[in-house]
Amino acid sequence: MADLKSCVDASSRGFSRAIANLGYDIQAAFYVDGMKAVTGKELPFLFVAVEKEAPHAVALYRADPEIIEVGRRKYRAALQLLKWCQDSGSWPAYQPG
Repeated sequence: MADLKSCVDASSRGFSRAIANLGYDIQAAFYVDGMKAVTGKELPFLFVAVEKEAPHAVALYRADPEIIEVGRRKYRAALQLLKWCQDSGSWPAYQPG
């Protein structure tokens, strides 16, 4: 599986920041787990990073197992929170103070 991402900085360091800041780890884990649920196969997940400005440098990164596992923990926690909100009828937002 591969996902094309536009970015400001396609270098390893720059794109690592984008993964963390934009939740790409969550997306990758969700896609990997979804594909496994449908096909029974755990496929590698690749990011194709393309810089938005000329000369439009391109880099290919494979999401390593640690990134997938971090993303998996994040999306599972989000699903637990969603379930709690649905069950309790409470949808907390920003709290004063």
